Amino acid sequence: MWKILVSLLSLALVEAVTRYDGYKVLRVVPNGDAQVRYLRNLEEDLELSFWKEASFPGRPVDIMVPPNKFGRFKTELRLFGFDVNTMMTDVQSVIDRQMEENAEKRSMNPDSFDYNTYHTYDEIDAWIDEISAANHDIASPFTVGTSYEGRKIRGVKVGKQATGKKAQYYVGGIHAREWVSPSTMIYTVKYLVEGYGNDPSITNYLDNFDYYIVPSSNPDGYEFTWTTDRMWRKTRSPNAGSNCVGTDPNRNWSAGWGRFPGSSGNPCSTSYRGPEAFSEAETDAAAKFVESLAPNVAVFIDFHAYSQMWMSPYGYTRDSPPEPDYTKQIDANKRCGEAIEAVHGKVYQTGTIANTIYVANGNTADWGYDNQNILLSHAVELRDTGEHGFLLPEDQIQPTAEETFEAVKEISKIALENMQ
Repeated sequence: MWKILVSLLSLALVEAVTRYDGYKVLRVVPNGDAQVRYLRNLEEDLELSFWKEASFPGRPVDIMVPPNKFGRFKTELRLFGFDVNTMMTDVQSVIDRQMEENAEKRSMNPDSFDYNTYHTYDEIDAWIDEISAANHDIASPFTVGTSYEGRKIRGVKVGKQATGKKAQYYVGGIHAREWVSPSTMIYTVKYLVEGYGNDPSITNYLDNFDYYIVPSSNPDGYEFTWTTDRMWRKTRSPNAGSNCVGTDPNRNWSAGWGRFPGSSGNPCSTSYRGPEAFSEAETDAAAKFVESLAPNVAVFIDFHAYSQMWMSPYGYTRDSPPEPDYTKQIDANKRCGEAIEAVHGKVYQTGTIANTIYVANGNTADWGYDNQNILLSHAVELRDTGEHGFLLPEDQIQPTAEETFEAVKEISKIALENMQ
């Protein structure tokens, strides 16, 4: 099986069509509201790709710039008072190096699943069946729904078999280019099944919760990042009246959908919200699946990358949720951030989504809290803070997963405390 998948991957790489030769990633830090507004206006320039969107003064903004605009754009930024730092000098060289290393590692172990390697959709799909079969007493595959292009959106349910248990729902890869997110979800399943019966705390959590873990919730977009465009973010559904494809699946949920700022009505934008809430097969299926678990969902977490943040609602407004929910959510954020930092020293910022990263409407965490009354509904940005961005090296997969799993245990502990 794995030899066949490796061969398919090699063919896909040959056929890749979108390249980023000479593209650079620049970082600027706005020092006032005027500079923030200036950068937000630039987000409509479709030749620029904002890896980190403009939010508020003091928050770094990362912009991928094509070579034909680099000189003039850098000059304009400096004229407007920005200090400009180059985070990445040639995006394509980084992509090429990562894919070469990935292929080399695969050739060394073609018959086994390497947890420290990024994997294609088909490989993840096969792994779901394999790890479930190997741990059938506590693990089983499940299907959320079907993507626009017909791929199954699947995950692994991990927990001791019993009725009436509370659920935790973890979703990865909603933004296709954020590869460390699916890898972290895969490792989370691994740590859970290995810990059951060996680690008292993990055994306790699996006795009390069923963990529903979906590594790749945007399989069409994810597959597209392997075959055609490594930097693709959205789904792959067509947009009526536009040649631009795809909707941002984390702007397509109903909570606060369509507000401004926080998403785009332009189908060509990477943050396009879609023509209506749940227009995408992927988000519609996910919402219905979570609703089918109600009212037993105690934790709902959407894992992204990058920025190193553990956040709670709201994203569509900078207002806070009502008390006592807000205090409980902020406390959970801090405890998870501390659990992460204790492993490898990585600092995760915590707070509400809108006040920590940026305003984002139609997102998963807000929907989980507003529409499903899930108190522990969170959005997480994994490693790093910008040195590698979406192109996190494979040698950081395991440490990212290790520190994230400590937060998973902490949020499980908090959920148990709330049940008492």
